[in-house]
Amino acid sequence: AIQGVAEQHIHWKLARGSVSFWHDNWLETGPLCMEVDTFQEYMVSDFVEHGCWNVQRLGMVPPSGWVGRILGVVPLSLD
Repeated sequence: AIQGVAEQHIHWKLARGSVSFWHDNWLETGPLCMEVDTFQEYMVSDFVEHGCWNVQRLGMVPPSGWVGRILGVVPLSLD
């Protein structure tokens, strides 16, 4: 119960390491898993190649309306 309250106020900065695409609050809007019914487990780094977002892969996984919001976040050296 307390973990859920605390996690609403945690924001993850993207850098080296593992950030869950669906469970960590890296877009500052809360965990993305709260906005969808079903999903496969991915790390943010699964969508980054050579320091840039893989737009083609992003277009296949999250809802299309999210891509612009995701592209607004700089993926810092995730490779």
